[in-house]
Amino acid sequence: MGSTRIAGVIVTYNPDPWQLEQLLTYLLPHVEFTLIVDNGSENQRSVRATADRHEAKVFPLSENLGIAAAQNMGIQWAMGRGATHVLLSDQDSIPKRDMVKKLLACLENNDPKTVAAVGPVPVDSRADGEDEREDALVYSFTTWGPKRREIPTSGEVLEVPFVLASGSLLPVAALRAVGPMNESLFIDHVDLAWCLRAVEMGYRILVCGDATLRHSLGENKMVLPGGREVHVQSPARNYYMVRNTLYLMRAPFMPLAWKVGYLPYLTKYLGFYALASIKEKERAKHLLKGLRDGLFR
Repeated sequence: MGSTRIAGVIVTYNPDPWQLEQLLTYLLPHVEFTLIVDNGSENQRSVRATADRHEAKVFPLSENLGIAAAQNMGIQWAMGRGATHVLLSDQDSIPKRDMVKKLLACLENNDPKTVAAVGPVPVDSRADGEDEREDALVYSFTTWGPKRREIPTSGEVLEVPFVLASGSLLPVAALRAVGPMNESLFIDHVDLAWCLRAVEMGYRILVCGDATLRHSLGENKMVLPGGREVHVQSPARNYYMVRNTLYLMRAPFMPLAWKVGYLPYLTKYLGFYALASIKEKERAKHLLKGLRDGLFR
């Protein structure tokens, strides 16, 4: 890797042992050193045993501090080890074998000093074969906010408003300039908030069409009338999505037009889960709490 030193930072919370084993198997040959920050998992012994087999370091936390706090700890550790780049990963992501190589090439070939993050095409780990890229989460800039767009073709590099944190390669120089992840968000929109701050500072965010990451997009799926499949989140995630969306709409780094554009998105989100909560009182409580905390805290 020459002068390039890539550190892998993986955040875990009660991970599936087989998935973690697969992630380490695919990722470790392509990074110089790896840290697993475990957010107070009940199976920390299993996490440590898996890490030991792959010579990865584990930083065990006594409680779940959220993905942002865990990422910040991992990033600080990587900086202390002299890393030039940090590769972030969730526990439920599996990179294609050439993903890191493709991301680094994409970064180096596109004026790297102006890039804060480059991400792969994230595809649903539950999809198979030719259909796997159809549901990929890749967004483009529009006047009223980020919008799902066609998946980039092989060799194509897109400038986007944000990338998912998992699978993204971040130069340490950009991390120092933009600053840490917002730990108050805890989980949802952490990557979006960081990328918007970077864009406001003049950095670019890229998606590399050649790089692919298999990732769990949502916790479950529901088929709507007409046959469309949508990802369904847990009640706890409903809380963070509502609260953190409102936080972003109040944040100074979000463009005014985007704040307006997020109103119909949030309305549809609340409407969909309000219907789902007719039989789930716990979900309704989380939605209302997210509204309250997002508006008044």
